[in-house]
Amino acid sequence: MVPLPRDEPMPSAEPPSPPRAWLAGCIVHQRIPSGAPETDVTVEGKRFRALLDSGSAVTLIQSRLCPPRSGQKSFLPITCVHGDTRQVPARRITISSPQGAWPVEVGLVKDLPVAVLLGRDWPGFARLLTAATQPASPEGNRRRRRRPRAPRRRPALLASDSGREGESPSQPTNLFYEVYQQAAGGGSFAREQREDDRLKHCWAQVQIVDGEDVLPRPHPLPHFVIENGLLYCVAQRRGEEKRLLVVPRAKTETILELAHSHPTAGHLAAANTTQRIRDRFHWPGLEAEVKRFCQACPTCQATSPRTPPPSPLIPLPIIEVPFERIGMDIVGPLPKSARGHEHILVIVDYATQYPEAVPLRKATAKSIAQELFLLASRVGLPSEILTDQGTPFMSRLMADLCRLLRVKQLRTTVYHPQTDGLVERFNQTLKKMLRRVATEDKRDWDLMIPYVLFGIRKVPQASTGFTPFELLFGRQPRGLLDVAREAWEQQPAPHRTIVEHVRHMRERIDRVMPLVREHLTRAQQAQQRHYNRAAQPREFKPGDRVMVLVPSSACKFLASWKGPYSVVERVGPVTYRLRQPGRRQAEQLYHINLLKKWTNISHLRFLDRDAIQVFVVTCLQGFISMCGLYVCKTAAVIVKGQEMR
Repeated sequence: MVPLPRDEPMPSAEPPSPPRAWLAGCIVHQRIPSGAPETDVTVEGKRFRALLDSGSAVTLIQSRLCPPRSGQKSFLPITCVHGDTRQVPARRITISSPQGAWPVEVGLVKDLPVAVLLGRDWPGFARLLTAATQPASPEGNRRRRRRPRAPRRRPALLASDSGREGESPSQPTNLFYEVYQQAAGGGSFAREQREDDRLKHCWAQVQIVDGEDVLPRPHPLPHFVIENGLLYCVAQRRGEEKRLLVVPRAKTETILELAHSHPTAGHLAAANTTQRIRDRFHWPGLEAEVKRFCQACPTCQATSPRTPPPSPLIPLPIIEVPFERIGMDIVGPLPKSARGHEHILVIVDYATQYPEAVPLRKATAKSIAQELFLLASRVGLPSEILTDQGTPFMSRLMADLCRLLRVKQLRTTVYHPQTDGLVERFNQTLKKMLRRVATEDKRDWDLMIPYVLFGIRKVPQASTGFTPFELLFGRQPRGLLDVAREAWEQQPAPHRTIVEHVRHMRERIDRVMPLVREHLTRAQQAQQRHYNRAAQPREFKPGDRVMVLVPSSACKFLASWKGPYSVVERVGPVTYRLRQPGRRQAEQLYHINLLKKWTNISHLRFLDRDAIQVFVVTCLQGFISMCGLYVCKTAAVIVKGQEMR
């Protein structure tokens, strides 16, 4: 016979209470640390002050407050932080608090330094600990108080699975430990299965009840069976016959939360979420409900990299009068030149695509207005100016100047520069050419702008078929190639009078403009066909909720979905005005390609942690009763969940 350890009492005898010296190694016996979280609880109609110990996996009470019953045969092994294990009398009681009342098996300790020590096994522990550690600031106190530090998790009394010395105590996670403790209580899962109208046809097709055939064999798959009062669906999954728990309507949202929105689920797509659920559960319309839930998930909508298809392209009107409409933009900041220039003001005529580029020291509204007057002295005042919503163009000075000169200001929508695509494309060409020609001294890039402009102006454009210089002046510019040819041919240019030159230029313009219009129309049609291959018509109505794709504040190259915001009105075919509370501008214009519809999730309920625990407890009850591993001997555990809309 192997002798029992000297410190291990006989199972039939009541073990003695732990001595004071033993408890002193776990908890400071004489005093409670200042700032330790405490709360008021009620035990058997009496109110006590309880200590919240996040390092303890069991709940302990002084034995004088809740004496053990006569013939006590239930004992609870508790293990100290230094590994010493003792057994104390155990009793199942109900502990009430402002957060709720739950039954729990507690250990009765004679020399416990506090009346009640709440451990992590009590279901309401997490909520009470959060409420107890939050700083309370009275109203009217404007001075910020220092937030007290949360108490450190100090190891105290831990539950031991085996109760033997020398073994490390088991420390399950709080959630699953609480779920396992609640599994002994009764549940309402079977009742909800019977009362669910959606499952009536499932009950009518039951073929096996507790192993006895109700309908003659064979039983084709899928079919329904009843085991221990619970309804199951027997179906084939990946070549294997599985028994799936049939879920009532009240529990489907909890499953969806666990299978999709929980951190361990990872917000996977609808197909993966459906496969994950179908391996364990079944209910009518499972796939459709999972798809709707994933589409309405706020986190997935805000972080999805997939953008809606673009709206069909709307060509800009063809301008025939030179410099009737111009587009402007600012390029920079660039490396400061030797003359102090850091920006370039770009101006492009929409009729002839004739470009202008002026270096600027500062991109201010005043400097832009000065250059605009210099341009007007050469080609006249424009009727329309198309710009983005940059700060210099949105200034009061530019607005007053355009109102004074009766110039109409056209602005692109935010984060959609494609509206002023002609200027944006020229910006890329200009920067690329400057990078190539300014190779010797990078600080002389501003001196190379006239040479680059001369090269661009005498190149035929793909959309018009003619050079910008020819469309504006009615002739080809005399360049270096012409000089070389004249030198080789040694033939002087023919002499013309002023009248002949003017008549010849007008005749040339009259012949060229119809061709330009035809080329522009063809180019726009080709661009429209190419762009609209993946485009889909979309529209929103006032009051619709939409998400907006905007660049991140940290990096403008990283965009994210913001919102949802409300649509105020439809300003143009593809432009909408949105109301965006909480931002610098209460209302803003956006292009439809930056918008996507917000799927409302108000009809879906989000259950809190306790509600999820109730569902997992119910599943554990069915599993335990089916396998014969556990017999429920205690009263039902009632956990109330909140609904958040």
